[in-house]
Amino acid sequence: PVGEAVTLTVSLCTQGSAKYPYPPGPVECSVMLDLGDGVSLAVQLTGEVAVPWLAVSNPLLDFGAVPCGVCRELTLQLYNPKPVPCAWSVPRLDRKAVPTGLPKKDLARWQRTRAMERCFELETTSGCLQPQERLNLRVRFVPQDSTACTAALPFTLVGNAGHVDHPPPTVQLKGCGELALVDVPAQLHLGPVLPGHTTEREFTLRNQSGFAVELVAVQYDQQHAQEQIVLRGLAGFEDEQGRLILPLRQPGQPLPHEFFALGQGGAVAAADGTTAPLDLPSPVPEGGETLPAASRPGTAAARPTTSSAATKGGAAASSAVPAPATPEPQQQQKQQ
Repeated sequence: PVGEAVTLTVSLCTQGSAKYPYPPGPVECSVMLDLGDGVSLAVQLTGEVAVPWLAVSNPLLDFGAVPCGVCRELTLQLYNPKPVPCAWSVPRLDRKAVPTGLPKKDLARWQRTRAMERCFELETTSGCLQPQERLNLRVRFVPQDSTACTAALPFTLVGNAGHVDHPPPTVQLKGCGELALVDVPAQLHLGPVLPGHTTEREFTLRNQSGFAVELVAVQYDQQHAQEQIVLRGLAGFEDEQGRLILPLRQPGQPLPHEFFALGQGGAVAAADGTTAPLDLPSPVPEGGETLPAASRPGTAAARPTTSSAATKGGAAASSAVPAPATPEPQQQQKQQ
């Protein structure tokens, strides 16, 4: 009727198959509308098919050599260049289920791979980036021994099951742990001593490591004992694995004064942005945590010390949070 209107709905279906996905790009179609009495109206329909995709700043994160007890972080920047939102996820490397039905040889190989993957930790494992949005994802390497570790970090994108032209990215992770190697005599004979007299013997300690190491006699060092009491009293600053983030300390450097100034202390960061994870023993024995070697009587604690700022691939580690527009990884070291 004259003066009335009608609404027409136009749908664009881009459903394809796994073998023949719908090709991305512009879509055009001309539709003729018959108005009656020989009058036709041409309507041009246009659209664009965009496949979600994610660009990574670096396909390889090389942590280099990291002393055991120290962890290092690299920053991976994610960028969504497409005009559609991109929902992404990565698998948890530390929570993979044990496969069943594997032969012993394949199971042993899987366990070795699993042990290497557990040394890498991610700040988050999923998210959604809007068009032209960036995200800095921190990846941490915590070596447990001197084994060279490698792992693959495949990204899963919702709406992109492996497009030929825009496949989901995969980031390779690699790093190597270094043990603190110090030559210490297993036994020192002082010889016969008369009552009321004192005797002395000298022995040599040789550091065979590639980094400085601080040795602590836990039975006699009162400062170390006091620091352990303060650390045991901390609560509420642990991560999900029961570790406390502390600044990286140099040889002979005491615990930051902020811990003692606050009574029970708190997790603080160094001026250069570096922090350090330390295994936090539970103040309650029933908590299931075990005391570190430095807290058990009759042992000597060796604390590795390294530079708190390093350079990898031309990216300086002066800050834990990089500039959003710079897709170069940054790194920092932490002490455990």
